[in-house]
Amino acid sequence: MSLLTIGKGETIAVISDDGGWLKMFSVRGKDILVAGFEYAKEGKIKKRGGVPILFPNAGQEIKTDLLNLSQHGFARDMVWEIAKQTEDKLVLKLTDSLDTFTLYPFNFQTELTFIVSENSINIGLNVLNVGRNDMPLAPGFHPYFKLMKENREKLVFKQHSFVFDGTTTYKSSESPINFKLPKIGEISLSYSDNLKNVSYWAELSGNYICIEPWVGPEGAILDKSVMINLKPQENVKFNMDIKVLL
Repeated sequence: MSLLTIGKGETIAVISDDGGWLKMFSVRGKDILVAGFEYAKEGKIKKRGGVPILFPNAGQEIKTDLLNLSQHGFARDMVWEIAKQTEDKLVLKLTDSLDTFTLYPFNFQTELTFIVSENSINIGLNVLNVGRNDMPLAPGFHPYFKLMKENREKLVFKQHSFVFDGTTTYKSSESPINFKLPKIGEISLSYSDNLKNVSYWAELSGNYICIEPWVGPEGAILDKSVMINLKPQENVKFNMDIKVLL
């Protein structure tokens, strides 16, 4: 595993090639996200914090005759290839393998790009279908914005309210979503038009709020009216931008 740092001025991002995981994002010395960490629960290793990438599905596990996908897919558990790194940009790649084919029997090439600008970071996921069959997709992004439990009542949304009860709230939210994090500042979260669902979630014990742009709600990869059906040799791009409004 490698931790890779990119930055622009006082805006810094740290990404792990293990999972293509943005583990830290800070602006002017302030952490915007909860730093990525792992812990064991019920015999499984859980990942929290940062921005995990959810591919090929976001949400619940999917078990069918064709698909054997865990919650939020497998990409966050795979080691990505480092394709390119500059001072303010990192490109990672993940392609199908014998391991992925047993879970998701499709041939694909993905490219995950992180670009840091002053006070912001853009994350782009490009997916190419290199197989001969149509490929269902319903990915998403999973940012954990830093919010201490004692400051929850100070969270200010311009679009919605949110109740911290441990459940997931699904909204069809127009981009961008602007909100104010106590002791951090105002955040603008924008995302591509093909991410039509936003999932709001926080564990009762967690010092964070997750605001997650997904293609669709739970199980979307099985819903032909919602999921993206990628034709052979076609590609699709998904983007998310986190900007601190100073």
